Amino acid sequence: MKLENPLNSAWCPAVAEASGRRPGTFTRDDIPGQPLSLSEPQWLPSPEPQGERRHHQGDIVMGGQLAWNRKSNTLVVRLGEQLDLRLIALFRQAIETLLKVRPRTLVVDLAATEKVFDSGMALLLLLNHHAGYLRERILLANCGPRVYCRLARAGILYHFRWT
Repeated sequence: MKLENPLNSAWCPAVAEASGRRPGTFTRDDIPGQPLSLSEPQWLPSPEPQGERRHHQGDIVMGGQLAWNRKSNTLVVRLGEQLDLRLIALFRQAIETLLKVRPRTLVVDLAATEKVFDSGMALLLLLNHHAGYLRERILLANCGPRVYCRLARAGILYHFRWT
């Protein structure tokens, strides 16, 4: 039994005739002429939570803390149970404080952290990137065994000192 090529079948010329061009061809005319800034704007949803949000138990300590010890000139970032994208405001505040205060040491305290997500590791790398002169003096403190293994597997520990 010989199989027929679907491109040579009887329906293909009908499709090409209806569309005005051969199937599979793409021309510059297919791209809209006006720039995106003049096209119809798309509205993004509000980032604020809509209605009441229910969180799991770990969200109680999710906020984390930022503390600055003037005596030792150390900035301490204490994280909650999970290191994920919800801590972006804390990391942004830490970066702004780094640029303003210019501490001698930055300590990221992971004592309460039990879960580390990819987005949280990206936040750590972002903090490392913005630390600039302080890169050798960023310390990941109190890493539990699960957190340590997760950071080690991802290669994050090569960018920081840790205890």
